[in-house]
Amino acid sequence: MDADNNVKILGIHEFQNGIKKGIYTDAKGKARLIINDSTYNTYSVHIDRRIVSSSGSIISFRGLLKEYGAESIKIEYTEYIPKFPKLDEYIVYRRKKDEKRNNLNK
Repeated sequence: MDADNNVKILGIHEFQNGIKKGIYTDAKGKARLIINDSTYNTYSVHIDRRIVSSSGSIISFRGLLKEYGAESIKIEYTEYIPKFPKLDEYIVYRRKKDEKRNNLNK
């Protein structure tokens, strides 16, 4: 996976719907807040708890909507790249490796 392929820019409502469906979680990726086209690293987005925190204060998504409006809020969601290959990819890799080893032993 390229770095560009695993980054999505989502509207706040689309992001909330994805959270409810289980598409976006803290275990699957990391979210950053974009307000008025500026990325804020001072805010921490806690996806599973559905809150945003900044230096000790906690803000809900609903609070952000009241303060900034849905048009100005976006979420940059970065999916984690899996550390282990999928099972079918591993099986293909393993077969090729075994074939190569068998050809060398002949």
